[in-house]
Amino acid sequence: MSSQAKSRITVAQGPIQPWETDEEADEYAKDPRTYILNRCEQFMSAITLDTNNILVATYFLPESVNLRGPENTTVPIWLPQKVGDEAMWQGRVGLLLAKGPMAWVSDDKVDFGGSTHEIGEWLCYDRQDGRQLAVNRIHCRILKDVDVWGATDDPYRVY
Repeated sequence: MSSQAKSRITVAQGPIQPWETDEEADEYAKDPRTYILNRCEQFMSAITLDTNNILVATYFLPESVNLRGPENTTVPIWLPQKVGDEAMWQGRVGLLLAKGPMAWVSDDKVDFGGSTHEIGEWLCYDRQDGRQLAVNRIHCRILKDVDVWGATDDPYRVY
């Protein structure tokens, strides 16, 4: 990523996939967590969320997935653009980018039973929740901590 791209933060509310170029698509496919964290690093240090709000980056399936073929070969399957579009409307997993000071803090109305989540974890939530926005081409949702129903080490399993 060029130094110019790192020096500005862009925020949009329209549909957008996380990558712009084939090189970025490959980078995302190899390690979506690192790709997202790098793209949002400047924004993450510039945002403060209130109360129990959290910001998650929506997981998109990469442009292609590799399936195991005969004799331990891999066969790439290219996914249609519609699959990426559906992540914005149907996505149920996202990477935690920021959290408010009261996120996952139990009170007299909600008991989290000691459960908490840290920046960089893949969280599972209902697709209907949250306000949507895009930060540096990364589709995000602002949710409440109570909207999260779990976590996963592999977002592909939940997608």
